[in-house]
Amino acid sequence: MTLWSAAAINGYEAVIKLLFDRSAVVKRMACDMDKPLWHAAMNGRQAVVQLFLDEGANIESKGVNDRTILWAAAENNHTDVVKLLLNNGAHVDPVDTLRKTPLFGAVENGHQAVAHILLDKGANFELKDVDNMTPLSWAATKGHETTMKLLLDKGSDIEAKDRYGRTALFRAAENGNQAVTSLLLERGAKIESKDNNGSTPLWWAAEKRHEEVVQLLLDEGADIEAKDSQGRTPLLGAACRKSEADLEDRKFEAIKLLLDKGANINAKDSHGRTPLSWVVAGAAGIVVKLLLREGASVEAEDELGRTPLYWALVSAQQRYACFLLDKGACIDPKDHSGETPLIRMSRDGHNHYVEFLLDNGADVELKDGNGMTPLSWATVEGHEATMKLLLDKGSDIEAKDRYGRTALFWAVDTGNQAVTSLLLERGAKIESKDSRGKTPLWLAEKRGRKAVVRLLHDKGATKDS
Repeated sequence: MTLWSAAAINGYEAVIKLLFDRSAVVKRMACDMDKPLWHAAMNGRQAVVQLFLDEGANIESKGVNDRTILWAAAENNHTDVVKLLLNNGAHVDPVDTLRKTPLFGAVENGHQAVAHILLDKGANFELKDVDNMTPLSWAATKGHETTMKLLLDKGSDIEAKDRYGRTALFRAAENGNQAVTSLLLERGAKIESKDNNGSTPLWWAAEKRHEEVVQLLLDEGADIEAKDSQGRTPLLGAACRKSEADLEDRKFEAIKLLLDKGANINAKDSHGRTPLSWVVAGAAGIVVKLLLREGASVEAEDELGRTPLYWALVSAQQRYACFLLDKGACIDPKDHSGETPLIRMSRDGHNHYVEFLLDNGADVELKDGNGMTPLSWATVEGHEATMKLLLDKGSDIEAKDRYGRTALFWAVDTGNQAVTSLLLERGAKIESKDSRGKTPLWLAEKRGRKAVVRLLHDKGATKDS
């Protein structure tokens, strides 16, 4: 830091005068004054600022982020410096790199007096920054109620939307500021306004679990079932969080409030999924328990015919699967392709969940729409350990799919020698024929599975079989 800047920051007027008296070069090079002048304005050193201006300093000089000395003074609430600069001809609306003017700086920090001065000097309160946010939007975001009143009294557009299509009401609701939300509603803000994603202010208040704002919006008539572009209601938005740590008791109340106010607990989004279907995939356990206690359907199917149990299992949420089963969820629901949870877990090789399902009564022989059993799928994917588990639980090794193929056909089709050997060791019929009369050996030869062909020959398969 230079001596000039140090003196400017600390308001050492005498030092500045001495430096000017002894530095004719500086007088000829106004650019050298920019940084200390900016520091003086930022720190409210009115007399020092006046000295620099008297010596010909550039009143529009810029510092960090292209912010002028007026910006620095306004942001830091130095009313006297702001007045001085404006009276000396400073431009009232210089924009920084984010397209923000000094009014933004004053408003964001709740400096009402500075904002008032700027507005009286003609500051444009409808200018938008790089995110298309107006000063009013920022005041709502930061919760500066008195500054908002000033802007609204000046005629600021209460329905101005930012780049996300959100008005000031959205910002207030999202940030949980009840007083600011109430003010905006009193001033006529549209309660059912929708952003670019089709979400309403209530949706955002619910998603952030701001109970007081949710209550206020509902009392003012907000639609509790308003859906966003993905068909998600405020309840679904409120319910879906990823961890227990993200759900403190106070915020839990927002979800209960929505339910108490009659929110449809089984409302489906555009994919046909209910709040329960989503929360069992990894939200907080306290929410899962609440929805189940309040009567959420454990059998609600989405657009693919999948129930909450399916989503709990594919999301590795065994605890939630237990909750669902305790509430009577079917262990073997079929989706539109005929796939059951056991088939999916077998196909993915998740042995822990395969065993869990079998221990809870899952049918090891149920087939999907193509007649494939859990064993067939485990074979296709080469999950040897899963196959052993299914076979140990009594899976029919000769069960045929719609093409008349047993698991052995799928083993040779994929060329998996280890899986083929396992099936043969467990007694799979080597001469089995599919619906076209073809054998596993024929298929292995057609697919060019040489190692499997040799294995089949070694096990007694014949050419004319």
